[in-house]
Amino acid sequence: MNKLPREVKACLWSYDTSKMKLSNPDNRFTLIFNVLSYGSETAILWLQKHFSEKEIKAVIKKSYASAWFFKGRLKR
Repeated sequence: MNKLPREVKACLWSYDTSKMKLSNPDNRFTLIFNVLSYGSETAILWLQKHFSEKEIKAVIKKSYASAWFFKGRLKR
């Protein structure tokens, strides 16, 4: 996954992004979760451009409720 912008890669500091595949559901979950958890506004805007609202919401629903303090971070 070398084509990720640096703002997104910064959210995945503990992962080898060159080995991550967007076709892998676990990798997609990790990317979405980490961007929501640690991402800048730029990273979140990138996320919304490249992943569906449905998939982002699914990650939120599968995650524990206290994982984020990002209320209002997602742009509509």
